[in-house]
Amino acid sequence: MLLDFIFKISPKIQKERARSILLALSLILLHIRPVEISLKSSESLFKQLGISKALLFNKEPEVFPIRSPRDTIFVLLDGSDAFFKQVCRTTNRIALRSKSIEVSKHDSHENYFVKVYLKEDSKTKYKIHPLRNFQPNSDLFYLTKEVFGSEYRFALSDLFLWNFENRIDISMNNNENAINRLCILLRLFMNIESHYYGLYYYIPLKTGVIRAEPLIFFVLSVLLSAVFDLNLCLNPLMMFVGALSYALCPLSCLFFLQKEFCSVYGLLFAVINFRFSFVYCLILLIMLIKDQIAMYVKIK
Repeated sequence: MLLDFIFKISPKIQKERARSILLALSLILLHIRPVEISLKSSESLFKQLGISKALLFNKEPEVFPIRSPRDTIFVLLDGSDAFFKQVCRTTNRIALRSKSIEVSKHDSHENYFVKVYLKEDSKTKYKIHPLRNFQPNSDLFYLTKEVFGSEYRFALSDLFLWNFENRIDISMNNNENAINRLCILLRLFMNIESHYYGLYYYIPLKTGVIRAEPLIFFVLSVLLSAVFDLNLCLNPLMMFVGALSYALCPLSCLFFLQKEFCSVYGLLFAVINFRFSFVYCLILLIMLIKDQIAMYVKIK
């Protein structure tokens, strides 16, 4: 084992006591509370700007210069032709363009400022997917939630999505009020110059968001506890198989809980998706505590 040599050199260090301290620390760090989210940047002028129809729209559609994808809001529309025409007609009248707006029924893989996935539906809501590995910039998340309200979707398919994009999912009714709200949101997005402010790695909940930092500290403390059993005779092929199978099916991480290698696999999973590394470390923590209790019982 990796640390056996260290403990032989320093006999005063007791391996099991050190592991017990790390496991206790892991249990303390497991007490994670959601925090309220707020605008990190004042660029949107959300709290200062009361947008009325008179200020929001030109009287007639206007032609604006086409900007680069990084300065473009891409609206991917899923709905009827009538809905598509109405959204295009209304968004073309938005005044004071600092960004381009592109409305399409066909997806694009360009790196846009933000992508709005707009679906025609009977109700108008912002659909939040907490299980996705990447969330939109928290400022965009906050603004959309304030304008449209929210509905949380826990879909199994989200576990297998690996899109690293600023993605906003909105279901919307084909009526004037809903489309005007969409235009207000797009206008607020235009005020934001960059993604410098805000969060990306967080888990949205109804009571707030869980930031990545406390999850990372918990994961690190558990992996440090598992380092005591690390075997340096790692098979590179097995590491590759583990990473590949995890990328194809994240739940396959459950097959890589060998005590001798779990600290390395846990670190690998943390790099790919910190949500799953958190779940992996929860399972690993239970295993380590169980082994630690069994060890103390055996000694007594």
